[in-house]
Amino acid sequence: MQWKLQPAITMSQGIAVATSASPRCPTQPASRPKEARGAWAGVHPSTIARKYEIPRFLSREIDQKIFEKWLRRKAQAHVVRDRDRGYQAAIGEVYRGLIYDAVKSSRGYDAYTGERLAWAQVSKFRNEEAKTRGHGYRREFALVPTVDHYNPGVWPPEFRICSMRTNDAKSSMTEEEFLSLCRRVIAHAKKRKGRNRTKST
Repeated sequence: MQWKLQPAITMSQGIAVATSASPRCPTQPASRPKEARGAWAGVHPSTIARKYEIPRFLSREIDQKIFEKWLRRKAQAHVVRDRDRGYQAAIGEVYRGLIYDAVKSSRGYDAYTGERLAWAQVSKFRNEEAKTRGHGYRREFALVPTVDHYNPGVWPPEFRICSMRTNDAKSSMTEEEFLSLCRRVIAHAKKRKGRNRTKST
C-alpha cells in the first residue's frame, strides 16, 4: 500500500493547521516505507523534532518543564480522541507542533473571548479536589489554558488556545455553532429583561 499522506504545518489567519494532499484522513498502512519511519510521510524529521521553548510572553508565568509537560499531555489527549474518531494518521509529534504554534499565535489570550489566560495555574488543577469542592473549585481555574479542537470532526485538525471555561461552553461545537448559540443566549436574555421591566411598571 502506498503511503500517500503528505501533511505540513502551516499558519492560516493566525491559526495553526495541518495541511494534507487528501481531504480525508487515510488509515496508516501496516508498514511504512523506510524513509517515512519516525515521522509523518512527507514531513522531514528535522521539521518537527525540536525543543518547545516557552514563548517570551509566557516566560514569567510558567516553567519550561511544566510547559512541555502540559503540551505533551494536551497533544496526546487529542491524538487519542482523533484516533477514536477514525483518524488513524494522528501523530503526537505533529500535534505537539500544531498546538505549540497555536500557543505562540494566542499571545497568551483566549482565542474566543480575548481574556488573558492564567498560565501560572497550568498543572495545578487536581481532579480529586474538584470532586470534593465541586463547582467552586472549578471556577477558580476558569481561565486556565487548554486546547480547543477548532472544528471537531474535520481533518486536517486545527487548534486554538482558550480557557477551560470557554472550552467547556463550546464543547463539541464548531466556531459558527458556538457563536450562534451565544447570540441566541444574549437575544433571549434581552427579551427576558424587557418582560421583567414591563411587569414592574
